[in-house]
Amino acid sequence: MLKRGLKYSVLYVFVLLALALTAASCAPKDVVETVVVTEIVEGKVVEKVVTATPEPEVATLKVWMQPFGGNRPWDDTMVDIVGLFEAAHPGVEVEYQTISWETWEEKFITSLVAGNAPDVANIYHEMAPPLYEKGLIRPIDDYITANPEFMADQMWPDRAIYNGTRYGLSSGGANRALFFNKGMFDEAGVPYLTEDSTWDDFLAAAQALTKDLDDDGTPDQWGYAAEFGGEYFGVMNNTFYPWIWQAGGDLISEDCSQVIFNSDDGVQALQFLYDMMYEYEVISPDASGYKEMDIFPIFGEEKAAMVIFGVWNDVVLDTDYPEIDYGVITSLQGPDGDYGTFFAADYWAITSDSEVPDLAWEWMKFWNTSEIYDLLADEYGMEAAGIFSHTVSGDAWNSAIENADRMKGMPLCLGSKPVIEELWRAQQIVLSGQDTNIQQVLDDAAGRAQEEMEQIVAESQGG
Repeated sequence: MLKRGLKYSVLYVFVLLALALTAASCAPKDVVETVVVTEIVEGKVVEKVVTATPEPEVATLKVWMQPFGGNRPWDDTMVDIVGLFEAAHPGVEVEYQTISWETWEEKFITSLVAGNAPDVANIYHEMAPPLYEKGLIRPIDDYITANPEFMADQMWPDRAIYNGTRYGLSSGGANRALFFNKGMFDEAGVPYLTEDSTWDDFLAAAQALTKDLDDDGTPDQWGYAAEFGGEYFGVMNNTFYPWIWQAGGDLISEDCSQVIFNSDDGVQALQFLYDMMYEYEVISPDASGYKEMDIFPIFGEEKAAMVIFGVWNDVVLDTDYPEIDYGVITSLQGPDGDYGTFFAADYWAITSDSEVPDLAWEWMKFWNTSEIYDLLADEYGMEAAGIFSHTVSGDAWNSAIENADRMKGMPLCLGSKPVIEELWRAQQIVLSGQDTNIQQVLDDAAGRAQEEMEQIVAESQGG
């Protein structure tokens, strides 16, 4: 049994500890607390000075984006970028997640509905307008105004403004281009393609470069290759958009009211692709099943002389197929002198429910610096579509910069997503040989797309 004096001494210690802890909890968290604590040591009451250093607060920033193609695993690059950001912002921890392009939109929208969305995410044109209309993305005009040194008006191309309001800052950009194998052209005695080359020049080269090398009755080398069997609409960045723009057409009217991919120009573009497969036979019939990643070895192993893919792939080709001597042009010239190729300009956006929008803004600013774009250019061939434009050396980039006026993007129209999806399915139907009445296939697809687009617009207006 404790002696009475000792008993009260112990009680006194507990009271002092409680008071000390209470005082510490009420004090500002960045203040170091010093308290006197009385305790019993070997039966004696002893007073000790204790310094309590609070744990530093950690702010968490949740970041989502898609992987960029390149010669290095994307997550490795994100580890580097996150490390640089955290070093520049002590007390911040970034939780990033890489999500595939194919599943990105579904997962992102689900997270918005479920209330567990990222603070900042990389979004693209096709999915953006409904998010803006529903208030799911935070406008950033106030941040731009408060940061006049951050010259957003210098961004090119600037695709993050909708109905006069800015919603994002660039996460990078790159165009598609036509790559051709110079060695195969030389061997066949075919002149190199230039920025003035026409569809007729292209077809003549493709015919001369399609060869049955082992005389078994089936070509082993094709003039052109494309991934017509791609599993989501993004493959049209390579397989169809350049052709419809070069034909003088487009997907949606400038005022966003009409689906127009079934115009004479749209029919001409799809007819040309069909004829290259089935009439001129310069594209392998297997192309209707090719996926995007199939194209690299086909071109790199000289099974096809020409392909269209992103200019960042010059980094991949130089690494994986260093023996290939290739040339690059931005766009062919269509039948009526039109040019066009796809330019992707995605951007970072802050979700409306983010509890750390200021920190998300800091991420967006940090990404748009020369330090980050140098890294992206060196590792992935990504071009800065922002303030600090940076390009790597090489034909692909030189061609792109010199012909920037030939680069186009998706229309920022409410309801454009079903338009793109219907066109993608129509292309697959025709090029797989399921239905060769091109005008009818495109008319049917355009009719469905028009109806879906109008329904989305009506719903957004409360109709």
